[in-house]
Amino acid sequence: MSCKEFIFTCELLNGLHARPVSYLVKEAAVFEATMELENLRSGRKANLKSPLSLIAADIAYRDVCRIKISGSDAVEAFRKIKAFIFKQLPGCDELLPAIKNSGVLPPSLRILEMEYCRGQATGEGWAIGEPVCLKEYRFLPIEDRAVYAGVTGERLRLLGAIEQVQDELQAAVGKAELVAEREVLKAHQQLASDPDFKARLLDHVDNGLSVSESIEATLEHFANALESSENSYLRDRVIDIRDLCDQILRLSYGSGRLFSPDKLQRSSICLADNLTPSQFMGLDKSHLKGLVLESGGKASHTVLLAQARGIPVLVGVEGAQVLMKQAREVVLDAGLGILIANPPLKVLRYYQQEEKRHHALSVRCEPFVHTEAKTVDGQRLEVGANIIGQEDAELAFRSGAEGIGLFRTEMMFMERAQAPSSAEQVAAYTAVIREAEGRPVVIRTIDVGADKPVDYFNLAEEQNPFLGYRAVRLYPEFLDLFKAQVFAVLKAAVHGPVGLMIPMISCVAEVKWVREVIQEVEEELKQSGEHYGSIQLGIMLEVPSVCLIIDQLAQYVDFFSIGSNDLAQYFLAADRGNDKVGNLYHYLHPSFLRFLRNTVKEAHRYKKWVGLCGEMAADTDTLPLLVGLGLDEISLPAPLIPAVKEKINHLNSTLCRDLLDQSVNCEDMDQVSLLLKQSHNDLAPRPVFSTTIMNLDFDCLSKEEAVKELVDMLFLDSRISDSRLLEEAVWKREAVYSTALGNGMAIPHCQSDLVYSHSAGVLRLKKPIEWKSVDGKPVDTVFLLAVRESGSHSDHMKVLAELARKLVNEAFLNQIKSSPDPEALANFLEKHLEIQG
Repeated sequence: MSCKEFIFTCELLNGLHARPVSYLVKEAAVFEATMELENLRSGRKANLKSPLSLIAADIAYRDVCRIKISGSDAVEAFRKIKAFIFKQLPGCDELLPAIKNSGVLPPSLRILEMEYCRGQATGEGWAIGEPVCLKEYRFLPIEDRAVYAGVTGERLRLLGAIEQVQDELQAAVGKAELVAEREVLKAHQQLASDPDFKARLLDHVDNGLSVSESIEATLEHFANALESSENSYLRDRVIDIRDLCDQILRLSYGSGRLFSPDKLQRSSICLADNLTPSQFMGLDKSHLKGLVLESGGKASHTVLLAQARGIPVLVGVEGAQVLMKQAREVVLDAGLGILIANPPLKVLRYYQQEEKRHHALSVRCEPFVHTEAKTVDGQRLEVGANIIGQEDAELAFRSGAEGIGLFRTEMMFMERAQAPSSAEQVAAYTAVIREAEGRPVVIRTIDVGADKPVDYFNLAEEQNPFLGYRAVRLYPEFLDLFKAQVFAVLKAAVHGPVGLMIPMISCVAEVKWVREVIQEVEEELKQSGEHYGSIQLGIMLEVPSVCLIIDQLAQYVDFFSIGSNDLAQYFLAADRGNDKVGNLYHYLHPSFLRFLRNTVKEAHRYKKWVGLCGEMAADTDTLPLLVGLGLDEISLPAPLIPAVKEKINHLNSTLCRDLLDQSVNCEDMDQVSLLLKQSHNDLAPRPVFSTTIMNLDFDCLSKEEAVKELVDMLFLDSRISDSRLLEEAVWKREAVYSTALGNGMAIPHCQSDLVYSHSAGVLRLKKPIEWKSVDGKPVDTVFLLAVRESGSHSDHMKVLAELARKLVNEAFLNQIKSSPDPEALANFLEKHLEIQG
């Protein structure tokens, strides 16, 4: 019997948590060998085939671990597991989303009197509702010995319950409405099948404990191991184990042994000490408006499920129970991390303003969702979507996708024992093409290799898989599999326009070979009398060498698609996943921009369509450069599509080309980034005075409300980058002296790099408000002046001085206060105030 071992350092920033563990267990499960992992920091050991055991080993970032493998197939297992850990595992991590919350309340809220307590912000969103303190969900105390059935009877009871749990979870996965729900249920399936979990339960039963006692002891063991971890992500997994234990208890003794869940009657903010995912899914979502958890962390599956449903959540809220029990109504603000009891009128008005702002943001892009993306001077740039299946396609077209620019088919081939059949592939491709309803669908052929392994390919380990045997380079060896995919695409193509895109092409010979295979498959279909559609053939431009032979490739392909991620890292010789050379990799590198410009020009010289996908396509700040390149299409994740189309429709292609010309002459990517920032207003110019930043009938109780309304209008008109920070800048200046100049006028102002375009917002108030004016009179008209920092200081003072000078003129002042509508006021101000944006 062979025995081998190796040592590695965990490079996962979140530690070895549930997601990477699932991949590692899958790799280990195919071998008979015994595999043990030891955390050399803590001394904890784990079975490599047990998810719970691995999670309980508390492996944190930079922990050094040893893996020992013994058994008849230890040599092969050693080779595969070592390769996976060093090459694949670092890419299995998923960083938790950063929560932008400084802990400081916005000025317009923090000045208000209110009773509140703080928790951990978990994202965006807020809700108002009746406070409901949920009952504790726990197993009712019983006299276990009264139902004790002996060792054999208890084993049967336990094994039957575990089998039922697995069946219920499998059924629930199929019925789950959301991707997040399916992922959580699959994680629970894996826990229910965990060999160490099951073995520990059975050991306790064999030693004379009842099922409930064995479950309690097993839960205590794993909970103690995880709760002692310094990693909050791992501590949050305790709730999943408790959830599974609750379900086994229910099926062992009946649902009557659990406290019944609360029934929500109206819009509710619910409080629980903790809440399992199953308990959350059992609540009535039509009445559940917010969730407050006294314990638990931001990464718990309960929090993730709530966020997927758009339900705001607060966690770790000290004093929440006392506050909620004495309140009639509460406000939960997940973005600010606060829970407010019995919100006063002014607090409710603040959230009314927030609701108006949120609604305006959601509808701002609506006019562009179902229209073509086109610059103001008429240049088209098609916006497509990246997908992995029909569900993604549905979301993409609802979001305004003009086609599918990248259908990643490799996901159909991964995480399974054998390749999908031709029939399965035909069905999958047909579903997406039908969903497209005549819009183009670009299907990328299977893109796998040693960096994205598929078990049944049995690929050998490589020193550098990114430059090795992958994608099109595999196809000759796996010809039947490639032909089956071509067959499926041709069959599905009868339902709409399809492009077949080949990854990792590096020479003309590969393209010619692919064409020959397609022709062979078409001939076979003709011979068998089967109906099939026509397809266009395209290639991904990922290998720099092919960008220099566009003239030769153009004879054999119909279109090109730039894979910006791989092309940039190959061109710059810098691994984008390596922090040590991260400063060398970026798609804004001037030399890379030159390379892209030449590539697109060459493709268009031969009248070939050229698109772009990757991180660069999803970066809205880079969009002017993509327009300047003259691309025919960009492809990006569906949720980003509305905002991208809206921005394209405000750009001028001539100015974008000028910006690109300047960018390629920069010395480094920092200069390019600065140039993009400074050119924002030039690319999408906005006048200083505009009806979009005027409200001539605003109901207002305080100057805080007035400033918030003005700042929000500037943000909604894309004139500033961050409304919260600009509001702080306004109040910082206001703290020095009052900007109320008398005659009912106030002119709050600031100069900041947060400002894209010189702007003057105007509010005319229904009722005057106090502003500490120099003449002691209340204010009924407010101007907010926001000036770019990159402009000279004199710009700021010029605007302020010009306006102040005019306001002493009674006729000018009366005209402002009596203008019938925003358009008339904007025209009047433009005529009498010579201020350039």
